[in-house]
Amino acid sequence: MKLLSLTVDQVRQFRAPFTLDGLAPGINLISGPNESGKSTLVQAIRAAFFERYASSSVDYLQPWGDSSAAPSVELLFEAQGARWHLRKRFLKKKRCDLTIDGQSCSNDEAEEKLAGLLGFQFAKKGASKPDHWGIPGLLWVEQGGGQSIEAPVSHASEHLQSALNSLLGEVASSSGDDLIQQVEQQRQLLLTAAGKPRGEYAELATTCSALEGQLDDLDTRIRHYRERVDRLALVQTEHRRAEQERPWESQLQEADKSARQLAAIEQEQRELQRDEDQRRQTEATLQAYRDQQAQAHRQARELQQRKVAEADAEAALETLQQASEPVQANVAAAQQAYDNAARELQQAREWERRDGLEKALQQATEQLAEGLDALQRAEQLQQSLAGVRQALGELRIDEAVVEDLEQLTAELTDTGIRLEAIATRVSYQLDPGVSITLAGEQVSESGETLLTDATRMSVPGVGSFEITPGGTDINALRRTQSEQQAAVASLLAETGVSSLEEARNRAREQRRLAEDAKRLDAELRAVAPGGLDLLRERHAECARQCDTARQQLQALPAAAERTGPSPDVEAAQQTQQDAAGALKAVEARREAHQLELSRAEVRLDSARTEVKQLANTLAAPEFKARENELADQLLRTEQALAACLERIERRQREIDAARPDLLQQDIERLRSSATILQETHQKRAEELASLRSALQSEGAHGLEEERATLENNLQHNRRRHAELERRARALDLLLSLLTERRQELTRRLQAPLQKHLDHYLGILFPDAGLQVNDALVPEQFQRKGELGRFADLSFGAREQTGLIARLAYADLLQEAGRPTLIILDDSLVHSDRERQGIMQRVLFDAARRHQILLFTCHPENWQGLGVAPRDLPALKLGTAGA
Repeated sequence: MKLLSLTVDQVRQFRAPFTLDGLAPGINLISGPNESGKSTLVQAIRAAFFERYASSSVDYLQPWGDSSAAPSVELLFEAQGARWHLRKRFLKKKRCDLTIDGQSCSNDEAEEKLAGLLGFQFAKKGASKPDHWGIPGLLWVEQGGGQSIEAPVSHASEHLQSALNSLLGEVASSSGDDLIQQVEQQRQLLLTAAGKPRGEYAELATTCSALEGQLDDLDTRIRHYRERVDRLALVQTEHRRAEQERPWESQLQEADKSARQLAAIEQEQRELQRDEDQRRQTEATLQAYRDQQAQAHRQARELQQRKVAEADAEAALETLQQASEPVQANVAAAQQAYDNAARELQQAREWERRDGLEKALQQATEQLAEGLDALQRAEQLQQSLAGVRQALGELRIDEAVVEDLEQLTAELTDTGIRLEAIATRVSYQLDPGVSITLAGEQVSESGETLLTDATRMSVPGVGSFEITPGGTDINALRRTQSEQQAAVASLLAETGVSSLEEARNRAREQRRLAEDAKRLDAELRAVAPGGLDLLRERHAECARQCDTARQQLQALPAAAERTGPSPDVEAAQQTQQDAAGALKAVEARREAHQLELSRAEVRLDSARTEVKQLANTLAAPEFKARENELADQLLRTEQALAACLERIERRQREIDAARPDLLQQDIERLRSSATILQETHQKRAEELASLRSALQSEGAHGLEEERATLENNLQHNRRRHAELERRARALDLLLSLLTERRQELTRRLQAPLQKHLDHYLGILFPDAGLQVNDALVPEQFQRKGELGRFADLSFGAREQTGLIARLAYADLLQEAGRPTLIILDDSLVHSDRERQGIMQRVLFDAARRHQILLFTCHPENWQGLGVAPRDLPALKLGTAGA
């Protein structure tokens, strides 16, 4: 099979028609960066073959954001010595047309021919899946799927087996599978595919296991019965001894004794606490007396300190009174400087206000004139744009319908040409004066007529002739011509035109008006970005600003005569700020001076009052009497505190010697021991009752007799299980021998495929071998004397070996006369440079027998492939030839 050209339209990023043609019969290297459309072209080829034209599950082909698009794919290829032309349109006006060397078929019939040619199936419902793809699914490798070979081979296994059968003939049919099937059926009654027991064999194993478990349980019960008998005798002895001795009562007596001792100690502790309270009260009273005595001594020392403070306050007040006059003079001078600077700042601001209003009025006047020009220009553009849009609305025509009309007209012309080519041609040359009737019309002299329908010819004096045109496709062509004529008439009526040329003229005029509308709209947006209303509002605002500035100028008082430039407002403001700062500073100094003066006066008055009051207090007679009374009370209190401390020490020695903490622990320990002894005695009585009841119950069950019955049943089932085990092993051995014989025959059957595998593998791994299983899937890989599974190879090695296997399948299919086309989408990306070079040798060798389409985003990796890469972005721009 050789693909000649591919055309896509409205497929993913290909919104406009794109054609990839000039494809070589060997390797075709199509390169381009990511997102350039390589995988889209592969998807288009898959959809053209695998997806039904009527399917609604191919919306993934539509360009992003365009749900109205109708993806279409057109393929031209050679296969089986014929030229095939496939056209498919999806989602909108769905259709499939196939032409094979001039013979046409459509829709379902066309799709079935494609499936039969390439060896795949269509999905009964929904999108096509890998299990439908057959041979193309094996030979067309998706991006990132080169290492996966098992599933594609399984989906194409029927076609591969058919190809082998066609090459080997009767050898493939003499496999002896009937006997193997009988043995497998017998084995399946006893064993699973993994060799595990099943059926009666498995049930007997389960039964034996269950009986063994029951026997173990019964032995356990018998053992427990005997243990309970021994336990009963022991518990009875211990229970009788506890009844006689009653050990818990002596423990309770000891606990009561310790409790009485603890109560006496607790009374002594309460007495100790009362002595502690009295000690704290006495110490507090003693401290109060000592504080009062110290206070009297401090007052005498404080009188001397206050006299010194009175003299210091008099000196400080005199110094402050002398500094008051210079402070007042500084404040008056700073106030005068501030008033002068404020008057100068007021005059400067009046001149600045007048200059600003005059400039604003001039600027607003200029903006008003500019806005008027822009508004008039925008209104003119708005009127022109409205006229163009009105004409565009009256001329509205769907260009897609025009394209469909052009396509239908071309198809109608093509149908007419084909009909004319196969119609019956009648040429006549009549004698002068002789006429005949042909198709109801009188003809004479000479001429020629094409007949596409059955026509009657009448010859005067001779009779009539019925002429029926021949040709197998003439009726189908006539029906097609009628359908196409009706479709053309329908589209002409739909667009409201009388001919295709008129529709084209209207479409051209519509495009011209659309361009004019786009240009006028751009000019309007440039002149009025926010629209006419905003432009009018700005023009009105400029007019209001002019009026406002004019009114404010008129409202200003008459300006004084000015001989020089306008005063500098910033300089005047800075001068005023400096004067204000200086005034504030001297005022702050004056306020601080006044505050210090007031504080000095207050301090002097306060010092004089404190000296007088303290001197009077110390000279009073009651002060001396209080000092003597404090000395007597202090002595008595110290004696009472000493007696209290002596009592506390004595009581604490007695309490420490009695150890109340140990007494409390003894009470808890003895009472807990009594409780435990009582509970143990009660539990022992309950255990006696339980053991007697259990022994009575189990003794009536006949455990020994039950065990003998179970033992007999177990031996019977074990003998039957051994019989089935011997049969299962014999069947397993027989099946193994038969399978080995069949594998030997299978190797003969797989020899043609193995030949091609060895050919390619010898290029990549000269010392390796690859074996396939019964399903023709690569299974074992042998290299340097080591044998391993194909699935255990590294990712890159599996990708390389998987491609080799696909090329071998292609050779096998080609030998059997099946069409082959190999498509590789970014394959071998996990290969190192050395392996990449070897795989180029493999592909170059395979290209002598098959056409290969290799899509890649790394053309530098394929420089040694022997073909020039075709740059897809350049092809899309039309800057590179095929």
